[in-house]
Amino acid sequence: MNLAAITQAGSRSCAIFSRRHRCITYAARGYPPSDVPDSVDAYSQTIAADDAVAVLDALKINKAHIVGLSMGGFCTVHFGLRTPQRALSAHSRRRRLWL
Repeated sequence: MNLAAITQAGSRSCAIFSRRHRCITYAARGYPPSDVPDSVDAYSQTIAADDAVAVLDALKINKAHIVGLSMGGFCTVHFGLRTPQRALSAHSRRRRLWL
């Protein structure tokens, strides 16, 4: 699945979820308009999960249902492992681990 297909699938999910919930999306670190650090040390699953927490903090949201698709699916897993008290639920979709 390519990035365009993932983006389209995420948009469809938001359209459905937004009927009953406030949906918040953001560009992950490394994808404009978010910061694109040059150093590889600025990227990790831990940092990605912490970035998601920072989004909630900036919006003054204490707890949320966390949904991630593809790369965001891994972020969702790490979010739940690192800060379970902030997740009402965690749903991770279409994760692939390439070794």
